[in-house]
Amino acid sequence: MKTTILTSQEKPLSALIVDDESRARKNLSQLLREYCIGIQVCGEASTIAEATNKMHDLQPDVLFQDICMPGTSGLEYIEQMPQPAPQVVFVTAYNHYALRALKAGAVDYLLKPLRVDDLRKATEKLISRHRQNTIPDASVLVKNFFEQYQNLEKIALPTQGRIEIVSLNDIIYIESDNSYSTVFTTTRKITVCKSIRVFEDILASQHFFRIHNSYLINLRFITTVDIHDSTAHLKGSYTLPVAKRRLKELRDMVTARFCHF
Repeated sequence: MKTTILTSQEKPLSALIVDDESRARKNLSQLLREYCIGIQVCGEASTIAEATNKMHDLQPDVLFQDICMPGTSGLEYIEQMPQPAPQVVFVTAYNHYALRALKAGAVDYLLKPLRVDDLRKATEKLISRHRQNTIPDASVLVKNFFEQYQNLEKIALPTQGRIEIVSLNDIIYIESDNSYSTVFTTTRKITVCKSIRVFEDILASQHFFRIHNSYLINLRFITTVDIHDSTAHLKGSYTLPVAKRRLKELRDMVTARFCHF
């Protein structure tokens, strides 16, 4: 059911959707069209360069911006954007950037897969701010975000044609293949068009550690660190190389995390 929060004299806010995945753009556009009368999508962009051009041509009131974009991240793009700028709502699969995004002036920060209620609330905030021409209190936004997602234990992995929802406790390790990453879970492998650096940034606070340029491991699954041949052994009979420059740090992390004799 649609919700109307505009007066009869008000026009919908124009919105530009910026996301490198076409399915995500189409899904968001459909949700806005079906449930948020206060927003009217005026365009889409799959790259930051395309977004810049469309920003100039369309002059949108609002940006629905993904964070993990090829080249310049969506967050860096917003931080560098000259003022006055459109209102921004970040739409992303990762909660790791929430604090930085909200401090940068974002009106809201929504996690994929999107929930209609969250999108409606974001629309209400956008229209309220547009009416009052006010700047949101970043400290309140940050507090509200972490209260809402403090029990988040899963990550959304965009694959071709769908989004896989995976518990962090089920991820054993992640392997890099240039701009792609393969996530090894307890039951399957999932290949994602994201670099391992993206996962490292997101999961560093969740007991994951980059042992090598090609490998990010979940410390919950580690069984042995072999100092002599620089390898890490994980549950599931996985043996992975550890870069020599990372060996001491891994050893220190393991001994600090587990009881050490």
